[in-house]
Amino acid sequence: MTRKYYLNFDGTLGEFIKQHRKAKKINARDLSFELGKGAAYIYQIESERNKNPDYDNVYKIFKYIGIDEDKIEDYLESFGLMSPEREQELINKQMQQNELTYDEYQQHEENEKEIRNSHPEYFINTDDELLKEIINDRLEIINSILKEVSLEKTGEGFKLVKNIEQTLTNMKSNKKLYMFMQRLFDNNLSLLNEDSLVKVLNELYKEMNEAEKENAAWGEPIIKQSIDKL
Repeated sequence: MTRKYYLNFDGTLGEFIKQHRKAKKINARDLSFELGKGAAYIYQIESERNKNPDYDNVYKIFKYIGIDEDKIEDYLESFGLMSPEREQELINKQMQQNELTYDEYQQHEENEKEIRNSHPEYFINTDDELLKEIINDRLEIINSILKEVSLEKTGEGFKLVKNIEQTLTNMKSNKKLYMFMQRLFDNNLSLLNEDSLVKVLNELYKEMNEAEKENAAWGEPIIKQSIDKL
């Protein structure tokens, strides 16, 4: 399908939604509930915390904020959101241009994904759409795992998720913490056996205890006891 409407707007998707929502005097919280989402859903999109919202939900948002329905699909494509129909049309066009069968096209896509999985550093600054798709898939898996972990009955799972969130938030403004996390997760930690994991944890506890003693100006520092097993 050929695009008929081109959007003259230099900002982000979130900025566009916020501008039109406010012009219509629509409350972000109310709009979130109208979509059947949590109260912060619209805020997360507008603030770019949710960088890859679902196409159908954004389509509904555009309708609510008063965008003509015959323009929505074209406008969304301007923000990099393509409808399933247009995605299929693009696939068909690529298959025709390259004289590929559907199975051959699928194999080609798998090969391209494998290249990006193996060497993402080659594509990370190229605005590569396939790499974005791979990253989004991984983020969705991480999100679903953290949700399950947070509901663990002892409450320790929620504590884990809370501390991960706090660490990631601080990491954005603390370069040393970012470098530490980068180096920590530059490894597949599942390769370590229990003895190795305990050794790493005890070393971390030792350093955390020293930091607690230095930084606890008031009250008693929170001291972690060394462990023998997980």
